Amino acid sequence: MEEPDGTAAPASDVVRYNDYGFVTCVGAVLIGVLLPLALGVWFMLHSSPPENGQRRELRMVAVGIAGAFMFCGPLAFLFAGVLFAHLKKRVTLAGDSFKQLRRKGVLLGTVLAFLNLPAWAGAAILMPGDMEKVDISRAEWGLMAVRVLTLFLVAGSSCGLWISWQAWRYHHPECGIFPRYSLKTLLLIIFLWGALLALFTPARQG
Repeated sequence: MEEPDGTAAPASDVVRYNDYGFVTCVGAVLIGVLLPLALGVWFMLHSSPPENGQRRELRMVAVGIAGAFMFCGPLAFLFAGVLFAHLKKRVTLAGDSFKQLRRKGVLLGTVLAFLNLPAWAGAAILMPGDMEKVDISRAEWGLMAVRVLTLFLVAGSSCGLWISWQAWRYHHPECGIFPRYSLKTLLLIIFLWGALLALFTPARQG
């Protein structure tokens, strides 16, 4: 790692960068991969009609979990590291305030979430419950599309918030590892995840 002037950074700074970067990437994977995966698995297991049995559902869940750990998770880890490095430099080179850093983090985190192509394959577990039907309505497909897009939006923006805080904390260690946002931001986060949960609430069967 180098300083902005091109000189080599001290060894202690390299270690600190690696520590902060690792915590940032692990947190981003938990927020952006494991939480959505748990939500999708819960939805899948509770949304299919009982007469279909659970074999297909369990198979799809297994495929989704394997894909998340083998493809989606590692790419999310990589994207988080890239975004962390970018935002950290923004504080040093451009003198961004935390508000500016947070805005960039949310925007770029959302963009990177949509660019995580393996995650789109994982969206297969969100397909309408009875895929053996030929006459799946447009409303069912439309609702699925809304679920997937909202999931990417909420997960990506939440990851961006987390990463921007860690990039800010790198320059201000006194802030602590856990984000401290304004009441307005906290209410917005609660609203977004609440709306996501509402979309993923399985319809009652029968």
